[in-house]
Amino acid sequence: MIKNISKFHFSSILEITPDKLSNFVDRLKKYFNSINFSSKLINHQSVEFASLKELLNYNNFSNERLKSVTINMRKDYDDSLSLSINNDGTYSYFLELFENLESEKVIIQEIEYLRRSSIVANSFVCFLLYLLRCAIIFFILNVLEYNSNTLKAIFSNYILVEIIIAVLLHYLIIKIQRYFIPNVVFLWGDEIGRIKRMKMIRNVIITIIGVFLTPFLTPFVIEKIKLFLTMIS
Repeated sequence: MIKNISKFHFSSILEITPDKLSNFVDRLKKYFNSINFSSKLINHQSVEFASLKELLNYNNFSNERLKSVTINMRKDYDDSLSLSINNDGTYSYFLELFENLESEKVIIQEIEYLRRSSIVANSFVCFLLYLLRCAIIFFILNVLEYNSNTLKAIFSNYILVEIIIAVLLHYLIIKIQRYFIPNVVFLWGDEIGRIKRMKMIRNVIITIIGVFLTPFLTPFVIEKIKLFLTMIS
C-alpha cells in the first residue's frame, strides 16, 4: 500500500475557475469511480455536494461563499484521494493507493498542475505587496515619531509601544489585504462580481498609497543607499 500525505503553503494567488476544476476532475476519473465534494463556508458552516455540477452551481454569495473545497475520490474500497484547497493559501492531500507507483506520480502531477494553472499572481507580486505593507507601517510609525514627546509622557517604554503598534498594524493590514486579495478564490457564482469589484477598489487604493508614499519614502531610501555605499567603500 502506498500512502502519501502532504500539506503545502504557497506564496502565489490562485483563482480556481469552473473550467480548471472540471478539467482536473475529468483527468482523474480514470483512477477513481466515486467522487464527491465538501466545503467550508466563510460563516464556518459545512456543505456537502454530491457532484461537481452541484458544486459549480452553488451561489457562492456573501458570508456563505466558499472558504475551502475538498475533493474526495475513491475506487471501490481500495484507492482514495482527498484534496483540500483553502483560501488561506494552503492545500493538502491524502493519497492512498495499492502498489501503483505510476498512478501516484500522475495524480501528484495533476494536483500540481491544478495549482500552477490557477496562478494569477506569483511570489514576486506577493513580495511587492509585502514591501507595500512595510512602507505603510513605516509611514505610520514615523507619523507617531513626530508626536513622540506626547507618547513618551504617557508611556514609560516608548520603544515597546512602537513594537506593539508595528505588530498590530502588520496583522491588520494582512487582514485587509486578504479581504481585497484572497490567497485563493473559487471563481463562480456571485463571487465573480465580488472579486471584480474588489480588484477595482484594490487598484485604486494601491495607486493612491503609491502616489502618497513615494515622495515620503524616496528621501529615506536614498539616505539608506548612501549610508550603505559609505559602509562598503
